[in-house]
Amino acid sequence: MAWSSQNQRKWSIYSLGNIIFRDDIILITLKRLKLYIFLLIFFILSGCFFSSDDSIKNGPDISNIEISISLINNTSTYFGANGYRTINKDWLINNYYLEWKNELAKKGIRNWSEKFQCNSFALSFISDLNKKYFIDSWHSKNITESLALGVIWYYINGETTNPEKYHALICFFDENKDLWGFEIQNGTVFKFSQAEINSMTLELFP
Repeated sequence: MAWSSQNQRKWSIYSLGNIIFRDDIILITLKRLKLYIFLLIFFILSGCFFSSDDSIKNGPDISNIEISISLINNTSTYFGANGYRTINKDWLINNYYLEWKNELAKKGIRNWSEKFQCNSFALSFISDLNKKYFIDSWHSKNITESLALGVIWYYINGETTNPEKYHALICFFDENKDLWGFEIQNGTVFKFSQAEINSMTLELFP
């Protein structure tokens, strides 16, 4: 190591073969490197750096009371959370549902069977989507406890005297707080008739 003639500037020159290093430049470079690393971590954690179209598209929150009023038959509605976040309808149907169905197919689950009935489809869908909601929102300080979707047991067309019409499927509230039925076995989205709402025996919102 040799001191420069400009010793009053308090920097040193280091030689390594034909390469010369100045310690003040090295110090500035290290500080910048630390800053870049800090910014990179910040952007990743805030979700600003790697934005993904696959992230959940949410709507406003909906209260348990609002859900009960929409379902009317609220004596059979059970809640596992203190509040729910509504879901963007188009994203749910055109993005997540297709992704979820492909993942099931990879595991060999493609159709209804005695071993994987409508109950299993509905409960699996709710569980998987809420897990995604948690992962996508883990850095948020104001995350609502759960998504506004539940499993409904009811009679198709309100035919309560026909046991073959008894069925379980998904219901959810979209970004406008509108209630929808969602048959995830074939991707059909529909509005419940009043007779179908009256025929519901259980509505479960985890």
